[in-house]
Amino acid sequence: MREKQNVPKLRFPGFTDEWEQCRLIDIANYVRGSFPQPYNNPEWFDELNGMPFVQVADIGFDLKLFAQTKLKISKIAESKSRFVKEGTVIVALQGSIEKSIGRVAITQYPSFIDRTILIFESYKIPMNKGLFAQLIQRLFQVEKERAWGATISTITKEVVNDFILTLPKIEEQNRLGEMFIELDRILLLHQQKLEHLQEQKKGLLQKMFPRAGESIPKVRFLEFDKEWEKLTILEAVDGKISDGDWIEKEHIFDEGEYRIIQTGNLGIGDYQNKPKSAKYFHQENFDELKANEIYSGDILISRLANPAGRTIILPETGFRMVTAVDVAVIRPNNKFDSYFFKTIMNSEKMLYEIRKKVTGTTHKRISRKNLEQISFLIPGIDEQIAIGTFFRQLDDLITLHQRKIGNLKQQKKGLLQQMFV
Repeated sequence: MREKQNVPKLRFPGFTDEWEQCRLIDIANYVRGSFPQPYNNPEWFDELNGMPFVQVADIGFDLKLFAQTKLKISKIAESKSRFVKEGTVIVALQGSIEKSIGRVAITQYPSFIDRTILIFESYKIPMNKGLFAQLIQRLFQVEKERAWGATISTITKEVVNDFILTLPKIEEQNRLGEMFIELDRILLLHQQKLEHLQEQKKGLLQKMFPRAGESIPKVRFLEFDKEWEKLTILEAVDGKISDGDWIEKEHIFDEGEYRIIQTGNLGIGDYQNKPKSAKYFHQENFDELKANEIYSGDILISRLANPAGRTIILPETGFRMVTAVDVAVIRPNNKFDSYFFKTIMNSEKMLYEIRKKVTGTTHKRISRKNLEQISFLIPGIDEQIAIGTFFRQLDDLITLHQRKIGNLKQQKKGLLQQMFV
């Protein structure tokens, strides 16, 4: 008996038929959007009363449009543009490879569509739109790497014509479509919870730290009533601040006894572990340079822009560690709370103040001297600990949701590989 071809590794019980390969042009009717030229003519737009006008930037990464489009189209421009109904599959044909091209959405509201977007108007065979959108998204992930262009790349409609889709019968399509819609719904719920927590944190940072010209915060724990003191960073950490080591290229290896913590590992508040690109330092280099080892619990501050001031508490990495010269190192002591310090350093206000002190052309950075002289208001150690503990718990909750989202995305990726041909 011939072994069946074009069947997924994992599928719902009861389905045994082979999936069929089809050219996209043979199974769907699609057109590009349109919009009158020139784009900058104000007659084409009506922010108050206009209909949504969808451009590439209005397509999200979750098979949905953003809740509101950046622009709205005027009545006079409607006849010169292309209208789509709610529930239409669209895909971005043009944009940057990393961020824009290949974005797919099933529209949630009636709208007019830009010419940089392909619209799937109807289908020549029975089709589950949810499944179709997932398949189109996968195809574009591959095709966009071959897209021509430099800064702005384009996938032409002619190239799309030859896309090959492998499809099951409609009954299996519907089961798959329902499953992935539910998985996307759960992902969206976690994303919304995460965004709510992040907004909550942003509001609390504004209320639990004094505003400009004031010395006490709007919201604080009941047992505290003293004014906050203005100190420089150097004073706040009792003068205990140093630089990382000057590590030349010839001392950097793909393996070694010490992991080099680089500025790229310093996110805003979080250590960004990048094991594939991690670099290392040998013991003989450490001894030769008389380098300084850094430890879990040390506070690291990026002096390099984009943005300077990013601050983390170094977690346990499983390696002995050193860091490069563009990272300032603070060793904790009993005169300040590490988590309070990390929280205030990563606030928008502090990052803005640090950014103003950045100098340089090719390599923009803040000098250690300028960093040390940045000032902020600080309470007594007990209030620091209370605030630091509060934000640590909030950050742990945010991290939990981020991990759940990451796990769900990995689960979805695995299912797409296993349940699709």
